[in-house]
Amino acid sequence: MNTIETGLPFFDDIDKQTREKSYFNGYSKEWICSNEYILPFQINLPATQPTPVVFKLVDVDTGDETDYLAYLLANAPYVNMGDYGYNIVHSGSVPTSLGEGRYYFYLLADDTSVRYSEVFTVRDLSITANPSMIEFRTIEIGLPFFDNIDKQASKSPYYNSHIKEWLSANNRFLPFQISLGSSSSGILTFNLVNSITGSVTDYKAYFIANTIVDLVDGEYVYSHLGLTDVTVSNGRYYFYAVSVSGRKWWSEEFVMCSNLTEETDYLLISPNDYLLIDGTDKLIIG
Repeated sequence: MNTIETGLPFFDDIDKQTREKSYFNGYSKEWICSNEYILPFQINLPATQPTPVVFKLVDVDTGDETDYLAYLLANAPYVNMGDYGYNIVHSGSVPTSLGEGRYYFYLLADDTSVRYSEVFTVRDLSITANPSMIEFRTIEIGLPFFDNIDKQASKSPYYNSHIKEWLSANNRFLPFQISLGSSSSGILTFNLVNSITGSVTDYKAYFIANTIVDLVDGEYVYSHLGLTDVTVSNGRYYFYAVSVSGRKWWSEEFVMCSNLTEETDYLLISPNDYLLIDGTDKLIIG
């Protein structure tokens, strides 16, 4: 697979930016720009070759504007495109300095032509091909709990596969915190549910023995640190909890990856291991 690099798009109407589309719900896909170089772009203008009189960088989140007209005139010459007018061509090869954030460019020419770039995100991309532990870290977070099972990621309308998962490895459950309300009576039900088969296992005794409780703003918050070994078959699960006061919680789905061996793993132990498919096919990774 090759990476295809495209220039920053420009439009004649700001409403053509992706964020203005009816299906847009977050910056999940972005034009990423280094904080040291502005992205390459081409801006098509009429054959009259109008002169840019305004070219500014607009911060999407704050509305702050920075004048980049001198930069544009110095680093983006006109190219005659014949029947297609003129293109202002920026190669993106001139070092500059940008603050991290989300931005777009706005251009106004002396013939009243206007252009708006797509929103792009500036980040510090000065990392090596073999990053150190400081540059890249896996951030481990606790297992989320919801007051409705339909809030699990697998129930979301945009969900199409178990691409991102909470993995619970080494025979231990993930850390989590849940609030059981203003009563100190505690837990009534704490079950482990197999998402595929629907089978239920009572883990109330485990919950009582392996959580600590704190009173926070009138709520009793139970914290599970995941320090106790458990024996659970590999598979996909979630927790279902009910407090004595009737409050209900469902955890996010998670995958138990216990008791892994070279013969039985369905996840990779190291880059030199094999991924087993139906116990026969082997795909070497790395």
